[in-house]
Amino acid sequence: MSETRGMETAPKDKTILLDAGLPWLVIGIWNVPSEMWVYADLRVDLYEGKWADSYFENEHEKSPIGWLPMPDVQEVKFKQFADELITIALQGCDADGGSIQDLAVALGLLKEVTATEKCGEACACAEVSGFPTQCFRKAY
Repeated sequence: MSETRGMETAPKDKTILLDAGLPWLVIGIWNVPSEMWVYADLRVDLYEGKWADSYFENEHEKSPIGWLPMPDVQEVKFKQFADELITIALQGCDADGGSIQDLAVALGLLKEVTATEKCGEACACAEVSGFPTQCFRKAY
């Protein structure tokens, strides 16, 4: 886990990850009326040693220990994409265009669309098939 930042730098206008002194980070937000941080704590009830119920309970925290920004999902996807390609290279292999395309689709970086006409002067789909055709576009 990354080292948390000091609470004096925490943004009060967005959802963040809070270190509330628990063994894990929680999602928190600044509550303007109460002037304190609020986070949802997962509670699990047991009855006779078996799971009976689970629910979220809001907790108000006057003095969390630290914070981190919420992860950027798009950034995580690109890092995962790069990691997969680097792993292929480190194994002494090559990634062909189809493999790269499949990985990008699986991570949501490319989306498949039905094209009914050329998307521009350099439309690769127009060179290999007629329309309508399935082609891939950036999803970011």
